[in-house]
Amino acid sequence: MQVPAQFASQEQVITAAGVPSPVVRKWVQRELMPEPRRAGGGHAQGTRNLWPPWAVERASWIREQLRGGASLEQLVVLVRHGLGVPSAPILEAEADGELSHAPSEESAVVDASPTIMNDPVAPEPLQITLESFNLLAAERRLCEVALQRAGSLVGAAKLLGITRHALKRRIIKLRLDGPGARQE
Repeated sequence: MQVPAQFASQEQVITAAGVPSPVVRKWVQRELMPEPRRAGGGHAQGTRNLWPPWAVERASWIREQLRGGASLEQLVVLVRHGLGVPSAPILEAEADGELSHAPSEESAVVDASPTIMNDPVAPEPLQITLESFNLLAAERRLCEVALQRAGSLVGAAKLLGITRHALKRRIIKLRLDGPGARQE
């Protein structure tokens, strides 16, 4: 199966990481790497992991940091706070919190529509307006809109292009009300 140009292949990520596939899966579980999308190529071809292009750079960065003596725990902290970590272009910001390629308007419109592979009935694009470049508020808003629009945890996760487990973690982290929220 040919990997679409907007994605990186599993082989590219493994090569950049310099570690076997199971180690990269552990990095995904620890949220050091993004969760890849799964694309089916039919029974004979099986499924493939499709990674965002920046995942190759992230895997290489993790490898370099580990070789330099950093621990996985230290890297988890850096990734969570986005400090010097290769990431998705929308999340790249200068140290002072300003986006290096900020739009000219006061607010930013984010197209939150996922590319759904092999899905002939892809949902219409989901656009939201962010009042600031506060990434935590943006993540919260994306989750709220997806949950409201989909009406279910599984549907919202599909809209966001993440697993339902990843969405549950975000619901707990952001203390959102709705499907998957813990009742205390």
